[in-house]
Amino acid sequence: MYDKRAEQHALRRGIRGRLQALENDLLQIEGISDIGFDIDIYGDYCTSQVILVPRYHIDVERPDYFDARKAQLHAVLDVCEKYDLHSSGDRIEDQGAHWYIVRTCGQSWPVYRNDDITRRWLVDHDGLLDDVKAMTPRRLAEACTYCRDVDNPFARELVTRSGNLREFLWATDDAAKCKVLRAAAKSFGCVLI
Repeated sequence: MYDKRAEQHALRRGIRGRLQALENDLLQIEGISDIGFDIDIYGDYCTSQVILVPRYHIDVERPDYFDARKAQLHAVLDVCEKYDLHSSGDRIEDQGAHWYIVRTCGQSWPVYRNDDITRRWLVDHDGLLDDVKAMTPRRLAEACTYCRDVDNPFARELVTRSGNLREFLWATDDAAKCKVLRAAAKSFGCVLI
């Protein structure tokens, strides 16, 4: 990643691989030269957000300058949607050489607990948590224990594999979701407390 400060924050929050992939895809857009991220508010509030600051260049002498700028912004927003980053309601700002875009993270973005044990576990498991489809049931169950909410991407994958996704989604409160999640983990020989 170009932004080393954001990379360290992303590592401690367990989303470095996800941001690296997002950055790589954004850099494929014509005119985007580098990306800055601000993830200081990721996981700190009720709604997790990522702020993207892509540097761009479009020749102002182009006859289709405004169309090119609009197309570039739409391409950036399309990549954001691909990564489950959605409109936050904040205004997108064009700062001349940068876009300033605030996006709200969808359900596929895990929010972990904010303690030393969790941060150490996230650093130790860097790169192993990026693709929930490739994780073993034991690793999914372990990741669930470090998440702040019961409804997280690891839990959803675990209950999907056990065939209990419908019951999990229909559960009306966290206690009911925990019961379904424990049953799903047990079906793979894992015990969740």
